Amino acid sequence: MRIHRTHLTAAALSLALVLTSCASGTDGTDSRAGSGTAPPTQGASSESSLAATNPHPRADLAQGGTVTLPMAAFPTNFNRFHVEGTLAAWRDVTAATDPGLYRYSPEGEVTPRTEYLSAMPQVEDTNGTQVITYDLNPEAVWNDGTPIDWTAFEATWKARRAPIDQGGFNSVPDPAYARIASVEKGATAHQVVVTLREPHHPVTGVFSHLLHPKLGDKDAFNTLMKDDVHAELRSGPFTVSDVDRQTRTIVLEPNQKWWGDKPLLDRVVFQQIEPSTAVPAARGGDVDLADVGNVALRSQVEELQASTCAPGRAFRPASSSSTRRPPPSATSPSARRCGRASTGPSSRRCGSTASTTSRPHPDRRCITRSSPSIRTTCRSASTRPPPHRPSRAPATPTRTEPGPRTGNP
Repeated sequence: MRIHRTHLTAAALSLALVLTSCASGTDGTDSRAGSGTAPPTQGASSESSLAATNPHPRADLAQGGTVTLPMAAFPTNFNRFHVEGTLAAWRDVTAATDPGLYRYSPEGEVTPRTEYLSAMPQVEDTNGTQVITYDLNPEAVWNDGTPIDWTAFEATWKARRAPIDQGGFNSVPDPAYARIASVEKGATAHQVVVTLREPHHPVTGVFSHLLHPKLGDKDAFNTLMKDDVHAELRSGPFTVSDVDRQTRTIVLEPNQKWWGDKPLLDRVVFQQIEPSTAVPAARGGDVDLADVGNVALRSQVEELQASTCAPGRAFRPASSSSTRRPPPSATSPSARRCGRASTGPSSRRCGSTASTTSRPHPDRRCITRSSPSIRTTCRSASTRPPPHRPSRAPATPTRTEPGPRTGNP
């Protein structure tokens, strides 16, 4: 969702570049049916109009399938808080496999992920100090069965409170954690009371993600995830099932220990791809989504819109935000509609976009195929071959003598 500090410049640059497929479902029906999603307002000026999302009710979505997402870099350390593991691409992966306590809407509204938090934290500011109380979901557990309770907050605080050259943790420093005076157990193990020496705003800026208590030890923090994902020390709707350094891919599958809504996708594949080649890769079907964040990539998408339509492919504005939103690999309703936007009746045509000011190419036609993997394809009418007309044989056969041969046979 790339919400925290998403640059509106990049989003506005790419608004017209969110290319959708010819949105026919697997049964040949319009995939917009029952979505209840209104088209963007013409000329809308709010930031929410820049969000190229396509939500659908979960009940409308089919079970199964695989989505392949691009990954700009392959992680060298699987601890997202370690200085060697703080890659935006790796955060995209861990958004589906590690605990994140909040959701962010395109309008900037923050809500708790009730799988982890029972409600938003309670904040009390008195005499220059700040007390934040968290009530956790008692069902929340790490994959190894350890409860997600106040000890996860304590471990996260220990790992992140000291600068990199102090305390022994090679973590990404965050001054907010240095302001914390104590992290204590509340009325139960699933209530956490955090006291700060001075107020911090927003309160969601601390403990937005959690560490397993085992990583509260500096030696474990620094070395345990250097070469191993350690899926048992994570918690999320998906779990890492395979890491292939040769093909530069990371595969996620539904977490059988997840207590929330079960994911609809069978697999999510993250494939390392150079950002400059992401658009051609999406066009060729190697990935199902591509980041668009500069003029060169914009030109590639404009050329793509003018010439062809990649079924089921989408293009999103790239963000330089340090906090990236989860990809549609989690239980997001848009997971099974990767990049397909509802823009009214024109969305059944090729080349329609999330912008209502865009128009499909006049010579494009959608052709439904019977292949289970690719249901629609798009072809320019101006480039279609003429229908085959067999020539008539001459009424009287004639024989001609062969002339001299020229050139290569």
